[in-house]
Amino acid sequence: MTQLVRLCRLISCWVLLLAVGGALMLSSCDEPKPEVIDLELRMYFAGNLTTSSIYLYGGVVRTPANRDIQLTYLCMHYDELDGTIHKVDVTERGDGGVHVNITGLKPNTTYNFYLEGGTATARMVSDVMKITTFPNSVPKVEPAKLLCQGPTGLTVSFVIADNGGEPITEAGCELREGLYGTGVKYPLSADSLKPGTYTLYLRNLTKYVYEVCSYATNSVGTARSESVTMSTGNGFKVSAPGHLAELIKGETTFDRSSLSVAGLLNGSDFRALRTLLGAPAAGGSDIKSSLTDLNLDDVTITEGGEPYDGSRFTVANVVTTGMFADCPQLRDLSLPQNAVSVERDAFARSEALNTLFIPNSVQTIVPSAGCTSLTFLYVNIDHPTLRVVNRLLLNRQGDAIVWIPQGIKGDLTIPSTITSIGENAFAGTAITSVTIPNSVKTIARGAFADSKLKTITLPDAMTNIAESLFQNSPALTEVHLGSGVEFVGNYAFDVPSLRHLYIGASFPPVLSADAFGSNAEALMERCTLHVPKGRRAIYRNHARWGQFAYIEEY
Repeated sequence: MTQLVRLCRLISCWVLLLAVGGALMLSSCDEPKPEVIDLELRMYFAGNLTTSSIYLYGGVVRTPANRDIQLTYLCMHYDELDGTIHKVDVTERGDGGVHVNITGLKPNTTYNFYLEGGTATARMVSDVMKITTFPNSVPKVEPAKLLCQGPTGLTVSFVIADNGGEPITEAGCELREGLYGTGVKYPLSADSLKPGTYTLYLRNLTKYVYEVCSYATNSVGTARSESVTMSTGNGFKVSAPGHLAELIKGETTFDRSSLSVAGLLNGSDFRALRTLLGAPAAGGSDIKSSLTDLNLDDVTITEGGEPYDGSRFTVANVVTTGMFADCPQLRDLSLPQNAVSVERDAFARSEALNTLFIPNSVQTIVPSAGCTSLTFLYVNIDHPTLRVVNRLLLNRQGDAIVWIPQGIKGDLTIPSTITSIGENAFAGTAITSVTIPNSVKTIARGAFADSKLKTITLPDAMTNIAESLFQNSPALTEVHLGSGVEFVGNYAFDVPSLRHLYIGASFPPVLSADAFGSNAEALMERCTLHVPKGRRAIYRNHARWGQFAYIEEY
């Protein structure tokens, strides 16, 4: 009995052990292993779509379970419907985003865009985004802007902003008389048919109001800008230097006698104006012109451009030497209202110039030679530095002569208020006799050069005889120097016609090396030197004055 019980207990233990072991084994086999999830690629949106480009944004979706998985490659695919496949390698950003700007697409073409990537164990593809690029269009042009307006022409600029994706075959401006007139095209040259800013010169127009629009054509069609109203006028209005010259360059005739100009002018523009006034053409074509009167009140002189006479260039706000020289047709001239100075010989040899208007802005002015018809110099009554008295141009204080118009003829008596005579003041004048008061103490260089004076007496208060004072005065035969003269400058008596020279000084004045010019010896042979009574021996014994063949006392 006891053995039977022990056997039963032993069998029970083995059964229990087998049950527990099986349960343990079953529990171990049924427990789930940790899950590994591959990366996911997605397309989010597209933007900035054009005819040939697009901006795309996608991403790599990561979870805590796969955040450490590395991509072995990542690219953006874009496939055309005809089966052509393109791809661009891209880079995942730190936030998982993928950004790419794709260019070089075909207009009006549908593409399938999707991301493709791979890991060491898998290949992934995003959903597909189907997008069609915009079709090509007509070009984009901006309205024309007026650069220069003239009596027979307009200068305009316009912008071709975009070619619409197709080569431009024609572009330019179309001009229409009024609202219902027939349009006339002014096309650009063939090498200018691309986006950019262009200038056109619309010439041979009549006095009329015009509607101007810019246009550009490609294979899709023609684009026209809004029309802008422009008109020719009595004068030229220039918004940028150089355009006046370009507008005039295309003219062959100019049948107006008077002209006003406004705007910014450089050397090229003044070169063109000189041509209209009959000056010799400096490398340009001649124009048959009737222009005589020129109003430049609203002009601003600027630097730049070509030399206006072949060698000289403009200076900002200065009427420079030769600017209006050798213009045989120029009769009346109004200078720019902001010109600050007028240089020597600015109007030289313009023999028809009769009237010159000088604005308040001019602070200094030097006379011009050869203006034989100049009779009237006008300045405003409130001019800050100049005034006109009896047709003589004086300084504001009225004590200095600035310019004697060369058209004044005959005898002239200088007012007793005058204390000085400026440089070239009488140069080239037709005055034959001048009475100078004792109040005059200084006379500047060249004051009587090239004049028609026959005789002249200088005041005793003058100590210096300035350089070139009487040079090349062909009618001058007799000069009286005062008792106070101490010095004679170069070429002061370079006067072959001189026959009598009176000196009031007791002691010989100092002579410059070329005081009598290059023909000093011949002049001293035929000119009599008159010296104060009792001083002949002193002058005769002087190294220079003693070279006169004839020295007499008076």
